[in-house]
Amino acid sequence: MHLVIDKGNTAIKYGGYLKGKNIFEVRGENVLEEVKKHIQPYTIEALLFSDVSGELSPKDLLRQFTPKHLFRVSELKKFPFRHSYKTPHTLGEDRIALVAAAHKCYPKLPVLVIDAGSCITFDFLDADGEYHGGAISPGISMRFRSMEKFTGKLPLGSIENFPEGLGQSTHESLAAGVLSGILFEIEGRINQLKSQFSDLTVILTGGDAELLSKRLKNPIFAHPNFLLEGLDHLLSFNINE
Repeated sequence: MHLVIDKGNTAIKYGGYLKGKNIFEVRGENVLEEVKKHIQPYTIEALLFSDVSGELSPKDLLRQFTPKHLFRVSELKKFPFRHSYKTPHTLGEDRIALVAAAHKCYPKLPVLVIDAGSCITFDFLDADGEYHGGAISPGISMRFRSMEKFTGKLPLGSIENFPEGLGQSTHESLAAGVLSGILFEIEGRINQLKSQFSDLTVILTGGDAELLSKRLKNPIFAHPNFLLEGLDHLLSFNINE
């Protein structure tokens, strides 16, 4: 069995895979006992983890799960896709995994992967398997918190106050600015790429994916655990399975 772990800035996910097929997914803090119940019938041949928070310890992972092989995304030597990224050493482990998932799930198609979490990332893989880079911008929570922190009078906003049109109060105006701004940004990025790639496939994932997908006009595929699929693909590619 493959065990893959995604440690983001605000959440952690575990996934188990047998020959490329997902057999369990667990999300949340303090869930080690639940994960261990899932893996109990299996031998962990290999474990791959992505950690953008810097909080996971390889020694702890070896002790907790006793895998035969342990890998970290940033230390992998091979990738299933090509890239022309100018600073590959700075490319986030989560973004690498998302592009790998696009390569696995949508071969020979141009794919835009949008990950809506603490930050919103955009990553584009063309039909020939070439990664062209992307964009990073603040996520929903970060936008609300930055306006409260860097102004003298604005309160902390919330998406619960999102109006259908223009805001009629400060809280509504904050929500309209944040959520509408993100929706316009996503739609604009999609339309820009669609003007060049008419068969563009758009994937939306991350903690805020469900919230945003309901309000987007462009057709998208929502994949809550897309990153885990990419981690398993990377792991299989590097151990030649």
